[in-house]
Amino acid sequence: MRTRNRVLIAVLALGAAGAVTASFVVSGATFQAPETSNETTPSAETDGNPYPGDAAAETKLAAAEAARLVAVKTAASAGVSAALDTTRPFRVATEGRATLVLPARGASYTLGELAQSAPATLSADGPDGAYVLHEHLAVMTDARLAVGAGETLLLAGDSTGFSSVVALGGSLSIEGSAEGAATVASWDASAGAQDVTTADGRPYLRVVGGDLRIAHATLKALGFWSGATSGVAYEGERSAELVPTPAGAGSDGVPLMQLNKAEVPTARLAVSGVDIDANAVGITISEAAAPTLMNLTVTGSLADGVVLDRDVTGAALTRVTASDNARDGVVIGRGSESVTVNRATVESNGRNGVLLDGRPRADGPSVEGAGASTGSSVVASEIRDNARSGIDVVGGSHIRLNTNTVSDSSMGIVLDEGPSDVAIRDNEISDVEQHGISVRDDAEGVTVTSNELSRVETGVYVRNAAAVVSDNSVTDATIHGITLTGQLAGTSATGNELTGTGPAPIDSSRAIDARVESNLVDGWAASRSLEQLVTTVMQPLTIVWLLVTLTIAVALITRLGAGRKRGDPLRERRPLQSMSRGIVPRTEVPQADAARTGAARAAPPRADAPDTMKQREEAVR
Repeated sequence: MRTRNRVLIAVLALGAAGAVTASFVVSGATFQAPETSNETTPSAETDGNPYPGDAAAETKLAAAEAARLVAVKTAASAGVSAALDTTRPFRVATEGRATLVLPARGASYTLGELAQSAPATLSADGPDGAYVLHEHLAVMTDARLAVGAGETLLLAGDSTGFSSVVALGGSLSIEGSAEGAATVASWDASAGAQDVTTADGRPYLRVVGGDLRIAHATLKALGFWSGATSGVAYEGERSAELVPTPAGAGSDGVPLMQLNKAEVPTARLAVSGVDIDANAVGITISEAAAPTLMNLTVTGSLADGVVLDRDVTGAALTRVTASDNARDGVVIGRGSESVTVNRATVESNGRNGVLLDGRPRADGPSVEGAGASTGSSVVASEIRDNARSGIDVVGGSHIRLNTNTVSDSSMGIVLDEGPSDVAIRDNEISDVEQHGISVRDDAEGVTVTSNELSRVETGVYVRNAAAVVSDNSVTDATIHGITLTGQLAGTSATGNELTGTGPAPIDSSRAIDARVESNLVDGWAASRSLEQLVTTVMQPLTIVWLLVTLTIAVALITRLGAGRKRGDPLRERRPLQSMSRGIVPRTEVPQADAARTGAARAAPPRADAPDTMKQREEAVR
């Protein structure tokens, strides 16, 4: 029995040792360098705040708006007829609300003029003398609508529909002054307040192919869904019109007409000293050359703040503030080139602070082509308290991220999906939950140098990429100063100064073809937190071993307990000598009193004593 118990105890000890060993084998690391770094972006919990509208309904409304504008352009191109003079403002009975068309002329159209000439479209009976737009306005090529200093234009919107201002080749000017700002906002007369419901559509501003100038102005609660109807939308380039020109005749004498592109004037977007609040998207820009946004503040958008949607070149965003937007603060979208974000403040957004989406517009053949974004930069900007990443770079090339301050986000600066020729220099990154700088998945030609990173889990993280990580300072890291993992040909980590408390200053145990040398790690204190220990130990194989060990332990305890209860089953069958002193010498046996003994022998039997002999005989019979 004792031998069997010893075997069970030995198996129990072996199981415990196997559990501990398996925890380190499965983790693929030693005690000094366990796999503790996060290798994924933050979860869907940081995908931004959900859009409050009705996606299906708003998509249909946006499509209906596109159809309405086609009808307006068709009516405007009909020319002068006996029934209608299209050289003067005229109304088109479009579905829903009518559209007042402003044709070309030299002088700008003003709100006061339109309130007198078309009071059904624009009235001056709003609160505090504001103008109220009850229908749509369409500003055609070579026409301009002006909202001046101190004027307020309220665009009516409620459950029955909404109004809008769309420049189709024309221009829109909303220019106040330091003494009196210009204001454009949605207006729900039934509620006596701005229109906050997007599911039934909401008033918006849009310029296609003309100038948009906004200065010293406030824009509030405009737009629904995204793109053209999202709030303030600018599409700078328009296709050139084809002009028929006689070109003689062919060889057979048939007249030949040649189609030449008409000259298209360069459209321009200039925004300065403007506050935009509570739009669906703060401002959306696409197909524009050299737009300028300066001293622009965008807050409280239902989706993104500032969006360069596609094919924007040479944009300059200077001292732009984007805060408290539901998703990204600033988006530099696909096909955009040479965009500069300088001295911006981007904070408290629901997803990323700045998103540089440099991926090609298409992965294969397409009408738009497959050109990737290139040449953009974010410099000298304050980017803080954004839910996911301070700066997120997805694809693209020739990107510069310099002298920025990034703090209080889940990730600091992230490079993903193969960006190339990216320089990350002289940035200060602090109080980041996971990686200060993360370079991942086919990124190449990346330089990470002279950055200061503090109070992060991992300072610089490189996975399956080519990056030169040099001369960075990492302080108060809690897992690793630098983590290198995967295929890392062309990656090096040199001259970095790393301090903190964690398993190791540099985790390169899973790195292939990386060069690590001349890093200062004297200030690193090797340790592991309880969470790291639990993460390391609680592996699938460890759990299996623990279950085996527990089963053996339960069996051993049960067996020992049962043995104590039963006792010795042979106890009742022991020899008599085992229950006594055995053979005793006569000299040790006490002698009985002789007289008492003799008297006992001579005494007659008692009358009431049982006759034992008789009882035996009866028992035999």
